[in-house]
Amino acid sequence: MIRASRRHLAFGFFLLPSAVVAIHCAGEQSRSSLQRSEVVAVPASASTRPVDTMVVEPPEQDGLAPIPPIRRATNEEKLAFLSSICRVATRELEGTLHVGCTTCAPFDGPDAAPDGTVTTDADPFYELEALTFGSFTSSGMEEAAATLAGCESHAENYGGTLLARRRDGKWEAVRYDSGFHPDQCITFRVRGGRDTLLCSWTDGHQSYFHTQILAYDFNGEDLERRWQEIVTIDDSSAAGCLGLPPGWKVESGRVEAFGLLDTQGDGSLELVVDVDHVAAFPNPAYEAMCKQLFESMEDEHREPVDPARALGPMKRHRLVYVDSGAGFEPTAITRRLWHGQPKLNDQ
Repeated sequence: MIRASRRHLAFGFFLLPSAVVAIHCAGEQSRSSLQRSEVVAVPASASTRPVDTMVVEPPEQDGLAPIPPIRRATNEEKLAFLSSICRVATRELEGTLHVGCTTCAPFDGPDAAPDGTVTTDADPFYELEALTFGSFTSSGMEEAAATLAGCESHAENYGGTLLARRRDGKWEAVRYDSGFHPDQCITFRVRGGRDTLLCSWTDGHQSYFHTQILAYDFNGEDLERRWQEIVTIDDSSAAGCLGLPPGWKVESGRVEAFGLLDTQGDGSLELVVDVDHVAAFPNPAYEAMCKQLFESMEDEHREPVDPARALGPMKRHRLVYVDSGAGFEPTAITRRLWHGQPKLNDQ
């Protein structure tokens, strides 16, 4: 269920049970982030089931403070930022305007240089998916972490994050970290006045999905040392339809929210993660929904089917992590509640 150990996920490789094979092979996806987000940005259990139909039991602790919503950069902020970084582009999808570039990072060559124009309905198009401001390399620096869809393959996480610094009122690229391609991030002020990123990232292989909450420090010597996996939630609710080894459970999990709260009332902030999760052995209802899933894949007009609904109600868990100065560690309650359990399906 949980893998809390530090590991390098920059290239998105995951170990799958030998009995789990691909439900659907879509082939190489488009490098446009608009298509990427439709395919791998969220776990199957969340992408096919409206939130208001999900049965979630209350958390263990009553009266929990709500986690603040994550602020997303506006299109105006994205356009202003990219105007000195790349050749700016926009693309509209289902009435929503997306902002990005006509070429992929690290924006080498004359065709990538900004020219003061904005290309509309660009093709190719590489979206600026997230823009987070902070002081990442030293205290007082005016910097930004720009997460972009890129030319990278699925094995390379489809994109990366550009570190930029503002000098004389103008944003300049400092470094491009290919493969670091989270879904959304917030900043956390560490000792010494610098900021580190706290991010969520979801990826999947062969219909087996994983959502990770991670910390990312731009001052690390390399990608592996910059990246700390804090907790990973697995979802095998779709992959399990192809069969699992004897004695294995099917699980469905998602990160409902994450953010910073003062959980102890002492004025310091902790990382708080709300997780919805259920695990159960395959049952006749699950197998029936798996059959419906296969049938729905043959008919694009049918409503999507989510076998996770047959596993029973999800239970919400609140996990809390404290900055130790060397990384984020679970509190004693979180360690007992979550990390103290054996990994689900370990043999």
